[in-house]
Amino acid sequence: MAFTWNASLACIEGGAAAAADPAACRFRKLGGGDWQAGSIAVLPGGGVACQAHAVPFGAGGALVGSVTGVGGQHSMQVLCKGQDPGGAVSRRLASYAAFTLSPGWPDCGWNCTQNGLVSIASGAAGRLLCATFQNGNSYYGTTESPGQCRWNENKPGGITSTAGYNCGCQPGPPQLHWKGSKQCATSGAAAVRNPSVCRVKKVGSNDFRLGTYWPWANRCYIPAVPWAPAGASLPSVKGLGGAYQVRLLCNPAPDNRRCASVARTRAGLVQLAQSLVAASPPIIYTNSAGLRVAGILAGLCPPSSWPQTASDAGLFSWIYWTAFGKGQYHLNGQVAAWGDATLATLAAHDVRRWRAPDPGQGGGVAAPGPPPLSTAQPVDLLFYGRPHAAVGMYLGGGSVLAFSPLLPGGPQVLPAGFRPDLDEVRSYVDFLF
Repeated sequence: MAFTWNASLACIEGGAAAAADPAACRFRKLGGGDWQAGSIAVLPGGGVACQAHAVPFGAGGALVGSVTGVGGQHSMQVLCKGQDPGGAVSRRLASYAAFTLSPGWPDCGWNCTQNGLVSIASGAAGRLLCATFQNGNSYYGTTESPGQCRWNENKPGGITSTAGYNCGCQPGPPQLHWKGSKQCATSGAAAVRNPSVCRVKKVGSNDFRLGTYWPWANRCYIPAVPWAPAGASLPSVKGLGGAYQVRLLCNPAPDNRRCASVARTRAGLVQLAQSLVAASPPIIYTNSAGLRVAGILAGLCPPSSWPQTASDAGLFSWIYWTAFGKGQYHLNGQVAAWGDATLATLAAHDVRRWRAPDPGQGGGVAAPGPPPLSTAQPVDLLFYGRPHAAVGMYLGGGSVLAFSPLLPGGPQVLPAGFRPDLDEVRSYVDFLF
């Protein structure tokens, strides 16, 4: 087992310190030179100190027997042992998210700054990520008042508020992102895993709560808040996305572009989609196997090349392929090879944002409640008819890229209502935009 001196309190959490209760520490003579070893002590008013036999390490030879906080002018450090790749320590001290001990310190932002890091924010003022370790499990929560972290233990009466907690910090500038995608948790992109950190948004508000996402339950557990209908308590939310916009804390997505000319963002794919309207010669519609995904099979990249033939499903799959083709084929629910695409397979995977009423009211009858396009984001797919007869790629602003044998001249930008039978809005969030 290798040991290192670390100017961070993160190694104490979860048993990473070389010695615990108390942990070993050291501080240096002012201006550099000798070191003095000691032990970590929690101070009555909060914070920690490295306490040792007093030595003349201060200004003018003054005796120093206690140094508060890591780093500082005396370079205080904690002795840490190497991380066990399969253990709880490596799970919690992940590559980007570092959780630092905060026994009663009132401000996670200050705590992270003192360790040379940046706090992980929810998006709402004062709502920062905090964590605690109870009964062998990690639980994540929200700082909601000075010196307190509120979290949900996923048990009756298990909602806890504690002053002895940990702050969620990351190296600056911030690199972690909130993603509404199960792919973040299952591919190893999550900042921390088993469990992961999740976020819930209040409907119609910019208020957030942070919590613990357990993959086995597909549920985000948060400190209970009155956000359910009629002001009822909301202690957890099932699934990702949805009305509460549940998201996971994820590392940056890998660059899986097949075509370097395409930006792997929604805006980048919209730009590519719009450019196809002016393709010369125009793209010919066909639903023949192979020809409908000719752009993918031939490895064609814009702006110099584009498919000469395609179906609507095949063309939109090719657009996604240019930006994500080295990764998984989430449009088809496959784990590897990109290939054929049909309306049926595209409509069977990832997240449904809206659907028209069930048969009996008619495929073209508008659904009650929010209009369907209020849920759509650029490059979501809009399916028409039931059973589905056509698909368009949403471009934003009420417009779609439409491609059909009934529309001469290749792909066209039309109003989303160019057909009266919009049936479904579907988003492929697992591409980790």
